[in-house]
Amino acid sequence: MPHQFEQIEKEIPSDATRSEASLEAERRIQQTSDLPRYHQNGDGSYQRQFSDRQGRDVTLRVDGNDAQSLAMVESENRLHSQHGIRIRAADTVEANAPPVYHGKGEMGRANVTLEIDRAANGVETDRRLRLNDLQVNENFRNGGVGREMLNEAETIGRQHKAREIYGNFEPDPGQEAQVRSFYQGCGYQFRPGSGRNGEVYKTLRQPESDGAALRRAVSR
Repeated sequence: MPHQFEQIEKEIPSDATRSEASLEAERRIQQTSDLPRYHQNGDGSYQRQFSDRQGRDVTLRVDGNDAQSLAMVESENRLHSQHGIRIRAADTVEANAPPVYHGKGEMGRANVTLEIDRAANGVETDRRLRLNDLQVNENFRNGGVGREMLNEAETIGRQHKAREIYGNFEPDPGQEAQVRSFYQGCGYQFRPGSGRNGEVYKTLRQPESDGAALRRAVSR
């Protein structure tokens, strides 16, 4: 019995922490989904429309950026937590024309990972958004689709207070100059990294001072 009570006491703070994390994640996501251009879907995803440079109506959909999933990763007691979020762009007319099936009309895709680092005492020390890939199908390149998906990734990063967005710089053969110019035009910089060509990155917020970090830790 004493062991059972001890286990219950351990679980109570964890549930409370998860509840707080869920409310905070819901608040941040609601700030985004309340904007007129976004439409909430019933499965936790949301989407918006835009026109590319050729005048095509494009649907940009975000999956995995829901409060329940994020609350779980934010309330973990791990030194390093990760949560994947998917961004998809599709030709709206083609995607909705029968027969409708998954992936129809896809123009491009991006996958990002929210990374949260914590100290041994559980205090959060850093947040970054990793850009795992950003791809635009060849027939739809140079239409602004890649920039829209990258802007959406940055919005997600700022929404979750990530310090930076970063990823390996791995252009297709013969495309290095064009891809480098694309990222530079979007405000990105380059640095050495784990990839063979280094990393591309963009600062989303300034790192807090030691004093601010101490105040935040004490407030918990």
